[in-house]
Amino acid sequence: TLDKYTELENSRILFAIYKQEYNTFPAAAQNHQPFIQTRIEALKKLGNEENLLLLTTAKEVPNFVDDQFCIKHLTAPKSSTEMKLAAAEALLAMNHAEDTKIVLGLLEAPTTASDLREKLLVAVVQKQDPKTITPAIQSLRLIPARAQNDVVKVLVGWKEGAAALLTAIDAGQAPAVLLREKAHQDRLRAHKDAALTKQLDALLAELPPANVELDKLIARRKTAAMKASGYAEKGLLVYKKNCAACHKLGSEGALVGPQLDAIGGRGLERLLEDVLDPNRNVDRAFRMTIITKKDGTVTSGLVRKDEGDDLLMVNQQGQEFTVKKDEIDERAEATTSLMPSVAESLPEQELIDLMAYLLQQKPKMP
Repeated sequence: TLDKYTELENSRILFAIYKQEYNTFPAAAQNHQPFIQTRIEALKKLGNEENLLLLTTAKEVPNFVDDQFCIKHLTAPKSSTEMKLAAAEALLAMNHAEDTKIVLGLLEAPTTASDLREKLLVAVVQKQDPKTITPAIQSLRLIPARAQNDVVKVLVGWKEGAAALLTAIDAGQAPAVLLREKAHQDRLRAHKDAALTKQLDALLAELPPANVELDKLIARRKTAAMKASGYAEKGLLVYKKNCAACHKLGSEGALVGPQLDAIGGRGLERLLEDVLDPNRNVDRAFRMTIITKKDGTVTSGLVRKDEGDDLLMVNQQGQEFTVKKDEIDERAEATTSLMPSVAESLPEQELIDLMAYLLQQKPKMP
């Protein structure tokens, strides 16, 4: 009788040979399928290492294991991030619509851990499946800039992905700052597609300059938040003072900006970006509108209602005001958020306390 370690190592070797057969001699792989299946069923009954081996093999050999086995590990609360990712990649390899739908659902689910969401998104775009481009790009808003760049690196490498990304940025559905990386620009131009290049040049012409100092500040605050203790009770007070005028969380606050229930699922890094650099990822629904009146005065805010003769707007303090349409000379949509930056005004410890409070706002498990 072989011990567990030897059994696992033998299975690794066996499956490696089988993968090579599957890709080069399908007929031989088919002949060996009954023996392989017996080994698969035996490993299913063992521990996490053996199950992980099955799932990672299934990424390269579609249908190596059944989808229910993958779904079990993907959705099990105690599965590690590595196990869940392997299960998702195995499901994507099967190329079944229902299985892909399950993986895409996890991208948006507030219960999905932030590090898993980042890895799932990369796995989805690596499949280069045109049917998954749109939901993948929509999910960019849920991950931090570092992870967004990992996804974009894949998208710009294939023409359909590149076109979908530029279209989404042009429509305000993805942040334009994603194009700031010179490597992304070079890969987009390498497609030698006149329409893509023209669209890229137009977007770059409107791209605001990089704020290097703000990026450094976000990095410093992340380091500080990971080292220091934050107090959620104090963070609630910071929220009430700085955020509640526009954001609703549970029974607290006003519903002007995005609702913050379950916001903790985004993770520390993305939350810091949202608070310190609110213009980095702006949902089009929350962009400011700039109004120039016929008398030369300029005002701005979020349009809450556009009916009849009036525009009902909200300013950065969450206060409503009305603008008569017949007084408007020009109306333009800004690329910036209604939310003011607190990068300089919010003390470091208050920010850490606020992060502690927001990170506690996880979805309630059924």
